Amino acid sequence: KSSTSGMAVIYQKLAAYQLRKEHHKPPSRLERLQGCDNFHAKRIACELMKAWVVANRESDEDTLDLEEVRAYKEFVVNMLHYYDRWAGKYWASDGFCETFVAITRHLEGLRDAASGSDRHYVRALERLYDR
Repeated sequence: KSSTSGMAVIYQKLAAYQLRKEHHKPPSRLERLQGCDNFHAKRIACELMKAWVVANRESDEDTLDLEEVRAYKEFVVNMLHYYDRWAGKYWASDGFCETFVAITRHLEGLRDAASGSDRHYVRALERLYDR
């Protein structure tokens, strides 16, 4: 798919954040002082989002399941409600919240593409056919 598609941009933002924060390595001494839970929670959240993007990499944006897109968007938004828990004790921000705010914007675009009127008609026909 295109490197500018919503899914590709989400993956790129997550991968860039994880590389910058060295999620491929064990927590540093400072992160262990802050508590590994925060480090691991961020790693898990990023990996969940990346797994979903990879699973849908061949899908066109307008063929994504609307309910699935909404669920992932709600997941990200609900995580951001606890922004104070994601901030490190020694640095006000490490980019996690900024990354997930940007992802939210792209998920909104995917939601809009998946909820197009043509797609609603096709989905209704698919449901009737499946019965």
